[in-house]
This record gives sequence, structure tokens and C-alpha cells, in this order.
Amino acid sequence: RGGKPVDGRVTDLSGTTDGLSRVHGKWSGAFAMRMGTGGILCREANQRDARRTTLEKLVFVTAYNLVGAAHGGLSMGEVAGKHGEEVGAMCRELASFVRYTLSVSLFSGLDDRLADYARTME
Repeated sequence: RGGKPVDGRVTDLSGTTDGLSRVHGKWSGAFAMRMGTGGILCREANQRDARRTTLEKLVFVTAYNLVGAAHGGLSMGEVAGKHGEEVGAMCRELASFVRYTLSVSLFSGLDDRLADYARTME
């Protein structure tokens, strides 16, 4: 039924592989284990880090879709390859907005990490 789930695994420049899925709450351990049996790397996080991850995904979807739409409907991978500087600047601007309006600082290396993730997408 349906296709195989696609994991958002990213390997950074140091060679560390990490998934972008985070979960928190009472049943987070059980949920992460079930995701693991489906081949999805899911880590438990405290509430603050889970909120950061959620906002990071929001920045990703917003920036990459907006730049892709502005350039004729490009996929996220094409945006990362052809318009990396533009989308990186937008990610940093949105992260700054999140920091100063919601008082949440996102993890460092945001634009590079999101670009690595976008390159894995079609």
C-alpha cells in the first residue's frame, strides 16, 4: 500500500548522518521505535529542541517553495542546485525573524543543513 517512506537523512561535511525527524512527549520513545522499524530515523528531543526542529522545517518549506515558485515551479533539489545563494539568504532572514519575534534561536548551520536535505529531493 503506497510507496516506501522517504527519510530526511542528511550527511554533513564531517560525515555525520542524522535524520530531521524529532519527537517529544510521553510516548516519544515508543513512537521513535516504531518509526525506526519503518526505516525512518527519528530521535527523541526535549520540548525546546523539538520546537526548534519544527520551526526549522517551516523555514525550509517556506523558503524553498517560495524561491521555486518565483523561478517557474522548480523542485526543492533544483532550487538548492541553481539558486543556493538566494534560498540561503532567505533561510537566514526567516531564521532571524523567528529569533526576534518568537525568541527561539534555531540550530547553527541552518542554510547548509537545509541545502543538503534539499539536494536529496527530486
